[in-house]
Amino acid sequence: MNASLKYSVAKKAIKDFADLKPDPIYLGELMLYLPELASRYTSEFGDMAEQYYTSAENNFEAALKFISKHGLLAHFKDQAKRCVTYAKPCGYGFSEMMEEIYDSYYIE
Repeated sequence: MNASLKYSVAKKAIKDFADLKPDPIYLGELMLYLPELASRYTSEFGDMAEQYYTSAENNFEAALKFISKHGLLAHFKDQAKRCVTYAKPCGYGFSEMMEEIYDSYYIE
């Protein structure tokens, strides 16, 4: 597998950035970008292995938890919703799980 497609590489980059103690808005942006990109990738290129979906879901949950903790939910609402939108055509319960995670933070 190409290194650019490995969650471990992306997670390490996010951790390294977090270690710099950036403004929470920048870290939140980076954290949310990973599940957004994962959702978009599977939407465009088709079904992935179960672990891929689990990683995307876990990263989405972690990003929203961090964003919520720092009072930034309103700022990231559109980007979080895009994660759910990109996941819609995907199988294996991925879209439902992404929507469930979103709904647990954004009560509409």
